[in-house]
Amino acid sequence: MGGCLTKIISCCLVSALLFFSIAVWGGSSIDLSLDDPVYRHLALLRSYDLIKTDIVGHKPYSRAEVVRLIREARKNWEVNNEGVSENGDALLDTLEKKYDPKGTRKKGLDLHPLEEGDLLITFLSAQPKQFPINGLGLLPASSIPLVSNRQGRDYPDGTEVAVESVHWLGVTDHATFLAHPRFQFQFPRNDGGASAKAFVQELYGVFNFWNVELQAGRSTLSLGQGPHGGLLLSDHARPLDHFHLTNDHPFLLPWIFKHLGRIKMIAFFSTLGPESFFPNTIFAGYKWTIKPSRLWEFGFANILTIGGDGAPDFTVGEFVGDFIGFSATGNGKSNRILGIDSRLRLPFMAHAELYGEAFWDDKTIQNFKRTLIDSVAYYGGIYFPRLDWNGTFSGRVEFRYLSELMYRHSQFQSGYSLNGEILGDPQGPDSHGFLAELGWEPNFETYVSGRFAYEVSDSDTYLSTGDEILVTTDNAAEKRVRGLLHVDHRFSKGFSVRGNVGYERVINFNFVQGDDRNDFLVEGGLSFEL
Repeated sequence: MGGCLTKIISCCLVSALLFFSIAVWGGSSIDLSLDDPVYRHLALLRSYDLIKTDIVGHKPYSRAEVVRLIREARKNWEVNNEGVSENGDALLDTLEKKYDPKGTRKKGLDLHPLEEGDLLITFLSAQPKQFPINGLGLLPASSIPLVSNRQGRDYPDGTEVAVESVHWLGVTDHATFLAHPRFQFQFPRNDGGASAKAFVQELYGVFNFWNVELQAGRSTLSLGQGPHGGLLLSDHARPLDHFHLTNDHPFLLPWIFKHLGRIKMIAFFSTLGPESFFPNTIFAGYKWTIKPSRLWEFGFANILTIGGDGAPDFTVGEFVGDFIGFSATGNGKSNRILGIDSRLRLPFMAHAELYGEAFWDDKTIQNFKRTLIDSVAYYGGIYFPRLDWNGTFSGRVEFRYLSELMYRHSQFQSGYSLNGEILGDPQGPDSHGFLAELGWEPNFETYVSGRFAYEVSDSDTYLSTGDEILVTTDNAAEKRVRGLLHVDHRFSKGFSVRGNVGYERVINFNFVQGDDRNDFLVEGGLSFEL
């Protein structure tokens, strides 16, 4: 274990050199959950061309970054608000009141013994979806699509009552700590009796100096263009126990390199815990995104799985080579997922946003089919922050394709998962899917959305010859048609209520021909913010 620690430290020192930048902002702050409506509201301001310097592919945003973007939008509105509806000005007033009454936070000691509380009652009638052995590697993970992308929270086939709270403390201007416990009470319908458990959902510290941020602990790390992340890292699995180094706010390089545009970089180091196939397997990576213009951002990312108790040994050089993105190890010593993502705003379509990702698992260039079909995953969509002038209606359409090899590995037999949950897209490998979503926000307190999804997953078995992957057995495919209705209303005193109703029709459940099922979700919640 000492050898692994030395290797991690060596790589940290190399990565630190990548993050040296001129100071543009100071002060640490907590991250804002991906479920926070501020992300939707910032996108609406972006559609009026009031925000030009944000980078979407790195989330969650810190509160300080959200405040910076709100201030940027206000400044741009004061310079030129032609083409901005009155709704845009009203939204700015609302966001300034909530997030920026006195700046990012109080200077010095800033105690919030109870920032937020949440009660959620869930009734679910559904069994987990499994990912079968297909001859190319293992992925001992599962998911329940009706309750996916919920930071690893588990739900029984029955009823659950969950209570959560958020507490944070600013010790100095440069250090902030957050605790987010969860208590759940489960009442399964058929198997076992009632149970009560307590969890640490998030627990981390943030240290910020001259726009260089170090965060350590258990926290969400989402890298991708979708609202919940993407193919690389999403908020589907529980938050990683990790530390990362990043620049909190995008920056410009000096001299001629300023033409690269705004830059956001992050490097993280973690393990997959004692439950992984090789206990404490190292999980590390980085993402580098540039924004050459206000309309376009482009990112490159690489994530490495290597080592662990009982895994093949490796050298520091091999670790650094694989971490940077060059193949430095062989014989199954490591597994890498690397690729690109991008987002393009379309001014002629009310600043709709076209985005996409392409990532390779065990990248190869043997032939066209192996490179562009068998080893890759694609994710793309188009987002309309405002389908009408005021942004009362919004919409999104997405498509996913994940190859049979994605997220699996023969050596690291936990696959690309953490505690039985996929770290990337919960749709999983050997699948394709379509999603459409329509949102309605008649005012800034009420939001209603409807989502439709269609997914097909295969259970074929394959043989890899090295140059190509061949189907050896054509097995049953599972099909899912899913609809979700979400309602959220926030009252003026900081209270909010929300509800979700969902239905899913499953054909050939878990790839058993003729096993067709109907799954249901009904839940309601109450939250308050102080």
